[in-house]
Amino acid sequence: MVLSKFRVFLLMLVVLLISFSTLPPSVNAETQETSKLDYVALGDSLAVGINHKDELGMGYSDFLALQMKQTNVLGDYTKQYAYPGYTSGQVLADLKSNVFRPNMDGSPDTEGIQKTIREAEVITLDAGANDLLAFIEIDPKTGAVSFDEIAFAKALAQVGTNIGSTVALIHTLNPNADVYVMGYYNSYPYLPDTEQPKLLAALDNLNKAIQTAAVTTGATYVSTAGTFNPNGKAYLPNPKNIHPNEAGYLVLANAFWREMEVKKAQDFSDVKEQMYSYDAIQSLVKKGIILGYGDGTFGPEDSVRRDHAAQMLTRSIVYNPIVPPATFNDLLPTNSAFLEISVLTHNKVLDGYHDGSFRPTLDLTRAEMAKIIVTAFGLKGTGKQFFDDNTVEEYWAYEYINILAENGISIGVGNNRFHPEYPVQREELATFIYRVLQMQTTN
Repeated sequence: MVLSKFRVFLLMLVVLLISFSTLPPSVNAETQETSKLDYVALGDSLAVGINHKDELGMGYSDFLALQMKQTNVLGDYTKQYAYPGYTSGQVLADLKSNVFRPNMDGSPDTEGIQKTIREAEVITLDAGANDLLAFIEIDPKTGAVSFDEIAFAKALAQVGTNIGSTVALIHTLNPNADVYVMGYYNSYPYLPDTEQPKLLAALDNLNKAIQTAAVTTGATYVSTAGTFNPNGKAYLPNPKNIHPNEAGYLVLANAFWREMEVKKAQDFSDVKEQMYSYDAIQSLVKKGIILGYGDGTFGPEDSVRRDHAAQMLTRSIVYNPIVPPATFNDLLPTNSAFLEISVLTHNKVLDGYHDGSFRPTLDLTRAEMAKIIVTAFGLKGTGKQFFDDNTVEEYWAYEYINILAENGISIGVGNNRFHPEYPVQREELATFIYRVLQMQTTN
C-alpha cells in the first residue's frame, strides 16, 4: 500500500516542481545564476518521506528540493534510491552493486545509482537508526528500555564503518560532490521520563558515530536533535509511530539548509573586507539568499523593499510553499515575490495594512524587520528593555525589538537607540539573518 501511494506522490511532486519553473523570477533587480545542482537523497524512510500516519508525504528531501528550486539552483532531483526501513549496510550495498530503481515518475532507470551519484552536486544521507532499532526492546506496558550493551556497541561500530564507507565510495565516484549526513532525533519522546536518559545516551552514541564517520570522510554532519527534541511530541504526534509530521520534516529540512552552500562567493566592488557586514554578505550569497545587481555592486546601504525582504527570508528558512495565495488589494500574482509573500503571510510572519494593502515596494522599517525575524525564527526573550527610543510597551514592535537585542541580533544604531521607523539597509538585513542562522547552527 505504501508503494502505491509512493508512486502517486512522486508524480504529484514532479508536477509541483515543474509548476515552480513557471513562476516569475524570484529576485527583482538582481542577477540570476544559470548553474544548476543535481540533488540525490539517499537513506531510509526519512529520506523517502513516510509520515506519522505511515503514509507517503513531503519529506525533508522534498522540501530541500523545493527550496533549491526557489533559489534557482535545482537541476535534477531524485530520492528513488532511498527506501523505508533501510539500514546503513543496505545503503552501502546498493551503492556497491550499482542498483537500478524506477525513476520518480515511474519510468525505468537506465542509469543506475553510481552514474546518478557521479552527476550529482548535492547528496544527502540518513542511515543508521534502523541498524540499532533491532537491538532495542521497549516493554509495551511499562515503556522500559533495554538492550544488549555488547551487541549494541558492535552494531554502533558497524554503523560508523558503513557510513564512512558510503561517503568514501561517493567521493570516489564523485570527488566534487557536497555530501550532508544527518544525525537523528529522539524517536520516542512518549516513553517515561525514567527511561529517557538511557534512550538519549544511546541516541548520543549513534550521532557521535555518524558524525565521526561523516567528518573524517569529508562530509558535513547535520545535527537535528537540538532543534527537534525539545518539541518532539509536537513533531511526532502519533505515539506509536517514529515518523514526523510535516512540521517535523520542515525542522529536519531546515537543519540541512543551515549547513548547505549552493552558490559561489562574489566579489562586489562596494563590499570591502573591513566592513562589519562582509562575512554576512558573503555567507548569504553562498547560501543563495542574496545576490548582487549584475553590475559588480551589492548596494549595501540601499533600502530593502518589503517584497524583497520576503524573498530573502523565504530563502533563509524552508517553508512548505503550497499555501493559499495572498489576497492583498495591491499585490498582483505577477509580482516576483507573490509566492514568498503568500508563504510568509500564511505563516503569520508578514502582515499587510489595515486598508487591505501590502505595499510591496515600500521600504521595510527596522521595526517591521524586528517583527519578521523574531517571528520567522521563533526567537524568545525575557521582557528586558534595551533602547531609549523603544520604551512604550504599547508600541506594536516593542517586544520584537527587545527580543532581537536580547538575542544579540541587533545592537542598535548607536547612542542606545534603535530607530524603529528607519528603513532597513541591505547590509543590515543580511547581517541580522546571518547572525540568527549562526546562532541556530551552533545551538
